[in-house]
Amino acid sequence: MPRLFLGFELPAPVKQQLLDIHEPLRGARWQRADQIHLTMRFLGQASDAFIPMIIDSLTDLNTERITLRLHGAGCFGGPQRPFALWAGVAPEQPLVQLREQIDERLAPLALPQDRHAGFKPHITLARIRGGDHSAMQVARRHDGLTSEWFRFDTLALFSSTQASEGSVYSVLHEFPLS
Repeated sequence: MPRLFLGFELPAPVKQQLLDIHEPLRGARWQRADQIHLTMRFLGQASDAFIPMIIDSLTDLNTERITLRLHGAGCFGGPQRPFALWAGVAPEQPLVQLREQIDERLAPLALPQDRHAGFKPHITLARIRGGDHSAMQVARRHDGLTSEWFRFDTLALFSSTQASEGSVYSVLHEFPLS
């Protein structure tokens, strides 16, 4: 069964800006360019039979294209045990509204609950093993992170496959925003 999630692919210049943040950090597994994205909803493992139902549920999303920019950095897991370093985006509200619409449309499918409590729009930069607290210092150094404005025109349904070099993401379907 594939692991599925919904998200946005980032423009190449934004990905490059995020890749330029990489620095030595004990226990960090930095995301590669092909792994950098903004996750809207983790769907978990789902049988192939669910894929057409997910696509049908999200066809004709009633959401305009979303324009935003990078905005700050932080860590999930708290200052003593961070497990992920992330870049923020602004404004968050259009993404929060889209997430609510996605959840509403997917509710009848009874998919597994998203394992993440709450929804904080972000782009994961690195996953941190061992909770190295110096990740907080990296986040603080990039607290003023910003970018040019960019636009999301298409939400994607991704499949995630584990490989020796890390997760490999494939786009299964795209949902144009109006």
